[in-house]
Amino acid sequence: MILTRLKLDTKLRKTMQALNNPNIFHGAIEQARKGPRTRLLWRLDSINNQKYLLILSSEPLETANLEKQFGYPNDKAESKSYDAFLNSIQNGSLWNFRLVANPCYSIPRDGERGKLMAHVTIPQQTEWLRKKEVPCGFELDHNYRVTNSGWISFKKKDGGPKVTIRTAAYEGVLKVTDKELFKKTLIDGIGRGKAYGLGLLTVVPFRK
Repeated sequence: MILTRLKLDTKLRKTMQALNNPNIFHGAIEQARKGPRTRLLWRLDSINNQKYLLILSSEPLETANLEKQFGYPNDKAESKSYDAFLNSIQNGSLWNFRLVANPCYSIPRDGERGKLMAHVTIPQQTEWLRKKEVPCGFELDHNYRVTNSGWISFKKKDGGPKVTIRTAAYEGVLKVTDKELFKKTLIDGIGRGKAYGLGLLTVVPFRK
C-alpha cells in the first residue's frame, strides 16, 4: 500500500470546483491509476489552513495531472510506502484517529434492497461509529467525537441528477483489538461514499 499526499492550491479555479464537487477529484484520481482498477481511498484534509489531498492506493499513481490540475507550480505530490506502518500495528496499541464518513442505515423492504437513510443527529452518528468497533477490529475511547457534520450535494455530470450525501468527521482515540481486522479496515475504509472522499481512517501514535 502507498500513501500519497498533494498540497492543494485553493486559488486555482479547478481546485475550487473540485472542493465543491468531489466527483471531479474522483475522476482525476481514477485517471492517475497506472494499471487495472484496484482498492483506493482518498480524503481531503486541512492542516493549519492548508488543504491536502490524501490518497491510499495499492499501486503507485501517476500524479503529474493531479499536480497540474490542483497543486502549486513545481510542487510534487509526496508518496511513501504504507506497508511498514501496517506491519507495526499490534493488539492493544493506542492511536489518535481521524475519519470522515457517511453514517447511514438501511430501511428493509419486502423483496427489495433497503432504502438508505442518513444519520443526521450527532448522537446517531456517534452510535453509528460505535457499532463499527467489533467488525473493524478496534475499541473507541469514550471521548471520541463528531467534529463536523453536514451535507454535500453535487452532480456527476452536467444535466445529471444531484447526489446528496451526509458526512460526519470523527476524531478521538482508539485501541486495536484485532490487528488483522484493523489493518483490513485501514486498507478498505469504513462505510459508503468512498468514491467521494469518505471512509479513509487514518491514525497516528497516541498523544494526550
